[in-house]
Amino acid sequence: MGAFSIWHWAIVLLIIGVPVFFAVRSAAKPPQNPAALIGFGGWLLLLAIGQALSPLRTLAGLGSSSEGYQNLMACPMVR
Repeated sequence: MGAFSIWHWAIVLLIIGVPVFFAVRSAAKPPQNPAALIGFGGWLLLLAIGQALSPLRTLAGLGSSSEGYQNLMACPMVR
């Protein structure tokens, strides 16, 4: 329990090193057509719509549960 073996360090390197390697490699590549990468499109547009509408869903859920909160306020305090 007290010492790390070489296998522990290998696992840490794989978990941290591989994603960092791919992130650095993909960031270093210049895009072939920079004009085509402007704006939202495809599946990214679906994610943007979902993020824009999620606060509305939260407000709708809050509005539908407000009647339950009003019922709780009408109950007397039990001591």
